[in-house]
Amino acid sequence: MHPSAVAPGLLVPSPTTSYCPYKGTASWWTARVGATVVEDVAWSYEDPLPESLPIAGMLSFDEQRATVVTDLPPWPA
Repeated sequence: MHPSAVAPGLLVPSPTTSYCPYKGTASWWTARVGATVVEDVAWSYEDPLPESLPIAGMLSFDEQRATVVTDLPPWPA
């Protein structure tokens, strides 16, 4: 998901990182909605390895920790 699709201020950087031998080092994000905090709910590869450059900066969400709802235009009939 492109970061512009996420409400501003919803995600804050987490100190957590992880490593994938194909994509590189992932940065993790924490969601804060009012008093609710969900640690490490999303990750992104800010500086991926060369073969994964198309995913640079894109967000992925842990489907067990969050429900992602999008406001997309209707699919053409």
